[in-house]
Amino acid sequence: MIASAVACTPTPDEVLDPTVGNDDAEASDDAQIPATCGNGMLDPGEECEDGNDDQLDGCLVDCRYGPTGFITGMPFTTSLFGGSGSDVPDACPPGELLVALRGVTSAEGWLVRLQGFCGQPQLVLREDGGYLVEIADGSELSVYGNGAGSDGIARCPENQVAVGFGGRYGSRVDQLLLRCAPIYVFDGELGWEQSLGDPGDTTPIGGEGGGPIPETPCGEGFVATGVRLRVDQTVVAFGLECAPLVLQTGP
Repeated sequence: MIASAVACTPTPDEVLDPTVGNDDAEASDDAQIPATCGNGMLDPGEECEDGNDDQLDGCLVDCRYGPTGFITGMPFTTSLFGGSGSDVPDACPPGELLVALRGVTSAEGWLVRLQGFCGQPQLVLREDGGYLVEIADGSELSVYGNGAGSDGIARCPENQVAVGFGGRYGSRVDQLLLRCAPIYVFDGELGWEQSLGDPGDTTPIGGEGGGPIPETPCGEGFVATGVRLRVDQTVVAFGLECAPLVLQTGP
């Protein structure tokens, strides 16, 4: 388990939630529910019918398909910033997303050791029939590099995931931060959809040497699913593995 979190800006309360104040995001009212819904048989006008009131099993009480969770699509690797070394990919397990980095900074100001941490997005039913996305604890990735120094953590705020990164680099990685965002799920014009909130940056880990890493987002609708490193005796270059986030619906 990783240590206490550091703040990201903006905070979740400062990010516009597309499900708040959006009539499309509210649960369907009784006038929209087919008269036959709930009889345990699939009738005309119903997408599904399971005869229960479980709003997380993929079939809603109004006999429409509902969200059940997330998968990620085909991953890609961002640009790597730093020097030369052995290429090392390390991805979160299926169903988990990157939420934190732990690094050890040497006396020279380089990040000599690095480890990623993953979290698992989970749907939580709101009182109004909509959904929140909470990030539960997930897996720890491997530790890469060697060397002593000061320990630091760049962690996304509660219920946010990494969607990009920044920092500083030269011949090695001097500094890293994660760019984080919340995940929203809402009932849109095309059915249930997901979106990412406005991103904010964690407190950086590492030193102040080198030059700035150009802004490196995963891309619209993409999230970080792991890290990509170059390693010799220490960590010498850093990038992210990113993939499109896909909301699953239906039983």
